[in-house]
Amino acid sequence: MFKAEFELEAITPIFMRGVNQSRAEIRSSSIKGLMRWWFRALAGNYFGNDVVNLRKAEESIFGSTGQRSRVVVEVSKVESNIAWNERNEYERYFWFSQVGRYSKPAIHPNSRIRLVIKSYDKRLLKISLISLWMTIHLGGFGSRSRKFGGSIFPVKEPETNFEIDINFLPSNIGNLKEYYVKTLSMLIDMTKEILQRLGFKEGKKIIGIPSYPIFSNGTVNVFIGIPVDKFSEAIRQIGEWYLGEIRGRKFEGGFRFKYADRKIVQRIYQKYKQGLTNISNIAAHNERRPYLGLPIQFYKKFNNEFVRFTVDHWYADRRASSLIMTVNKCDGKYYPVITVFRYTFLPKYTGPVRYSGGVFRNRSKLADARGALFILKKGENPDEEYHKFYNELIKELRNSFEEVFS
Repeated sequence: MFKAEFELEAITPIFMRGVNQSRAEIRSSSIKGLMRWWFRALAGNYFGNDVVNLRKAEESIFGSTGQRSRVVVEVSKVESNIAWNERNEYERYFWFSQVGRYSKPAIHPNSRIRLVIKSYDKRLLKISLISLWMTIHLGGFGSRSRKFGGSIFPVKEPETNFEIDINFLPSNIGNLKEYYVKTLSMLIDMTKEILQRLGFKEGKKIIGIPSYPIFSNGTVNVFIGIPVDKFSEAIRQIGEWYLGEIRGRKFEGGFRFKYADRKIVQRIYQKYKQGLTNISNIAAHNERRPYLGLPIQFYKKFNNEFVRFTVDHWYADRRASSLIMTVNKCDGKYYPVITVFRYTFLPKYTGPVRYSGGVFRNRSKLADARGALFILKKGENPDEEYHKFYNELIKELRNSFEEVFS
């Protein structure tokens, strides 16, 4: 059997749990699930719109309900019942559902994890290791994994009983850009080559924007930040660009809130004060945050009453963020990485999104608020506005960070 053994270090807290919600634990099934996701993103280069063969390739490697996995993922037992106390306002924001008043147990930074990947087929093991590289370098593990949660990085190169032709660690902190430029392109080529050798037919190249996340030139941009001494400083780098600075109880000045309509809550409350008990269809023409992921939770208190509502969409309660943020480590230094995917915002999206909630006093609902949230003005093209937002996002990232893939 071919195998690769890894010694990994938790860089940021890992919010991962099993059946026992009172204890954090590293789960091999969760690791394999993330490897599958990154495999689909990479294999999309090869299969394009042929999602049927993409799914067959995934199942032939990682298994399905009717097919046993041909790749085995084993992980050492690492558990914790200790919550993570956030160190700054950025951690509090990015990990809001896991810290503070929602505090949940976490595997803490500096914890060591032993991971073994095995297979009887060298090609399948190699393509699974490519997926693991992507997961480790560009993603995270557990809850809040797209917002720095569960950043894990190798302590050293893996021990293997065959040649894998992949360096999991940059050789030094000074060549980070060169390392990512070279490695990312190489992994795309290696994935295509292995899929071809496995007998899968290459699909037609996608023209325009894909319907699902694909890691390819033209659909993904990857950026790295400046190496710093602490992981919290790496998070702050991105936080200052993305959120801005905390002023009072709100962030101001960051990219995210340039595209926020913070008066939506007040408009709902004003309609309630005017006597409406069913509040529907709200204009929010300056709001673009749904493009960065759904759902979005809104809450604001007005004396002894409050407004609370959720924004999602009729065809999708959830739309994962196009931005994936993580922290990596080299030569004792920490550096942030941002990956941005361009793909269809939502199927059948025509302009509005959905909101639902109401006005409350204690546990009593005083007014129902639900309907369409119109984030576009009449006559604006949904696709054009989404691309305009995306292009502005990439422009600002290029002004602030080092681009290593596009």
